[in-house]
Amino acid sequence: MTVVNSCAVDIPEEKAEPEPSVVKRRQETVSADLLKKVRVILSQATPVRYTTRVPNAPQRPVFVENPGLYDRDNADVDLLKKLYATVAPDVQAQFPTILLAQLENRTASIIAHTLVELRYVNALRAWSRIDEAGAALWGALAEKLRFEHWLFSADDLQHVFSGMSSIYTAALSQMSSAGHNTSSQAYLEGKNARSMLSIVIRPVTTRVEYARLKSELLNLQNPALDTDRRELLSRLEVIGFSRKLSEALDELDRRRLGAATGFDFKTAMELLRTFFEEFIEEAALKVSKKSNVDFPTGEKLNHFSTYKDYLRNSAIIGREEEELLQKLYNYLSNMGSHVLGSTPEQFHVSRTTVVEWCLMVAGRVERFLRTVQTTEDGR
Repeated sequence: MTVVNSCAVDIPEEKAEPEPSVVKRRQETVSADLLKKVRVILSQATPVRYTTRVPNAPQRPVFVENPGLYDRDNADVDLLKKLYATVAPDVQAQFPTILLAQLENRTASIIAHTLVELRYVNALRAWSRIDEAGAALWGALAEKLRFEHWLFSADDLQHVFSGMSSIYTAALSQMSSAGHNTSSQAYLEGKNARSMLSIVIRPVTTRVEYARLKSELLNLQNPALDTDRRELLSRLEVIGFSRKLSEALDELDRRRLGAATGFDFKTAMELLRTFFEEFIEEAALKVSKKSNVDFPTGEKLNHFSTYKDYLRNSAIIGREEEELLQKLYNYLSNMGSHVLGSTPEQFHVSRTTVVEWCLMVAGRVERFLRTVQTTEDGR
């Protein structure tokens, strides 16, 4: 058994009625080894910058609509991401806490970029720290949105909006608490936070919304697909599928927005195939808990066909549907693994098809489990 040393770090805690310029803190136990390594990396923190691949491109563009022109350049962010990949999942979950506990002006941009690239934007959704370091963090977040908005999923963007709302509330509270003393630190921090929202952050988020709506309209995205995607996410949660499937769907959206070459779409296609494969396996496992059909066991099981066949044998899908699912899986495998690149059209059609099939199968699994449970309750 491996024992991980731990220690306590102070992290911000929200209060119903925060006192001016005071942030109550609570302690949370984290890995001492991880905390030490994060501190070592951040001790050498240098500002994040962007480099361009195109000669004569502006160093600070108003907004970068599509990927491929600029690259984020910072070794410290890369080191933190590599460190994150080396620790166990339960320790990985501590990363946002540890990073935000090290927040100061010097580390703000490193922390902001790392949180976004590790998919922890949700750590900012209830933000209320509006001192200089907090403003630096959100300024860096705005810069990330300016250069790489495709790294933010639709849910991430909602977390940003939620954080902005929390900042606005905290700013008003501090300004109000200062009374007529408009030169106090509390008042000035609140005033600066409001200015940051209106001048630095909101123009960028508005531009992101515009860019995404423009892309949706010009590329004729089907609004029904987004509805079905959200319905699929809801069913996965209700039935109790693993969180990694929902995270994979979010990651697919990020990769769709950030794909610029055939190789990018090939990578996205491979993730789509993996999602489809894992979904069918988990669906079979869910059914097996209430089915009279013996669940397959053994070391050399096919990761897709074995569980797809089990769904057929349990009458979740029919034979013709099973054949179509196998052909779809074979197509995804070929496009994701055996060719050098995929086209945007191939990925968009494949994504739509997988979402709709998974939605149908999830609905049948849900009905099957509900029917069996009703029968058992009636005995």
